[in-house]
Amino acid sequence: MEDANESKYIEMILSIIDYDFIRRTDNDLVNKTDKQIKHLILTGKDDIIVSQTHAQLIVQDDLFDYDFYKSHYYEVADMNPNNVLNHYLLHGKNRKCIISHKHAQLLTQTPNFNIDFYKSYHADLHHMRPLKLVNHYINFGKTENRQCS
Repeated sequence: MEDANESKYIEMILSIIDYDFIRRTDNDLVNKTDKQIKHLILTGKDDIIVSQTHAQLIVQDDLFDYDFYKSHYYEVADMNPNNVLNHYLLHGKNRKCIISHKHAQLLTQTPNFNIDFYKSYHADLHHMRPLKLVNHYINFGKTENRQCS
């Protein structure tokens, strides 16, 4: 039974693999060919995050955006993909970290809310991290008619 489950897992991983994502996010694999990466996956190197979809499956949240999380939280900027996901699961989730542009839009109930624009456009907000930016917009920005996109 374990072989059948492992086979289904490998089949699923191969169906969602994104070689460009792997090379962009895993410094150890940046110069590997598709064939070499696939070989590593098939021979049991199971710590490869193979795509954005795979990251979402691991953290069990379809709003999670790996690139957003890595670029908005300085403490994970130099981490490998597994450590980034572990950081989110162990710390970010409990801190209610903003995990994507879509997440920020849902929380602010503003479909065009762009957290990066909001931070850069308003000089008094440059020092704020994503959750504070979202809270600022909800509590002050909307009523002050601050531009958010």
